[in-house]
Amino acid sequence: MNKKNFNQLLGLLAISALTGFFSCSSRDQTSIKSPDGRIEVTLKTSGGSTNDLLTYDVVFNDRLILEKSPLGFEFPDSLLLANPFSILGVEDTLISEDYMMPFGKSTRISSLSNQQTVFLANAQGHRLDLIFRVFNDGLGFRYFFPDQDIYDNSIGSELFREITVAWDETRVLHARVGDYISVARRKNSEWFIGSITDWTPRELEISLDFMANGDYIVEMYADAPDSNQDPRKADRSYFTIKNTDTLKIRLASGGGNVIRITPEEGKLMP
Repeated sequence: MNKKNFNQLLGLLAISALTGFFSCSSRDQTSIKSPDGRIEVTLKTSGGSTNDLLTYDVVFNDRLILEKSPLGFEFPDSLLLANPFSILGVEDTLISEDYMMPFGKSTRISSLSNQQTVFLANAQGHRLDLIFRVFNDGLGFRYFFPDQDIYDNSIGSELFREITVAWDETRVLHARVGDYISVARRKNSEWFIGSITDWTPRELEISLDFMANGDYIVEMYADAPDSNQDPRKADRSYFTIKNTDTLKIRLASGGGNVIRITPEEGKLMP
């Protein structure tokens, strides 16, 4: 994954606790199943070897369909997963949520999934959490970076640490299967909007009329002009908007965009 656009990785936001179900783990691997048990994901560490890093397998109906898919994340100044990681522990959660779709016969969607957070660390003390969600019809995962000095100089590091996994509201703003998607998620009065595209560059317009009336501060992470040559590069900007405004975002080939929107309420922009 280290060749993917930095903002596409940012854009995979995502998006009731019950522990100890449908999962097993050891020092070198851990696994979790979908609620109906048909999909199983297994995360494997190197087991102390420096030849292999983190990988995951996917089994569907007892048939292996994905084997040793590598996991990684490259920052501009360092390769985070340059050293083997060990599993410190896991935490399992049952996720049940509802969200709205802007199209289709049914606009309100109910979703059930099993989530596993895997806590990792290497010999250098670098920490990384991997959060898997396995649904009856698919799966997703994201990286979470606990607060530590290694990320302090990386663009978006603060955002990584502050994005939650428990949301109050979810809305799909744009979607075309296999092409692009924009999803908005709210926690308290703060909104996060993540967008990703396929290998076709495109521009999207995002209406903010779903938000409460008021003035807001936007923190935006967008593809840099030369991100096609160096996918690790991203631009960060701040500006003010109203809920009656429409945002225009540009997505590079294989790129993405992340927006955090916070009520102004007398706050000053950074």
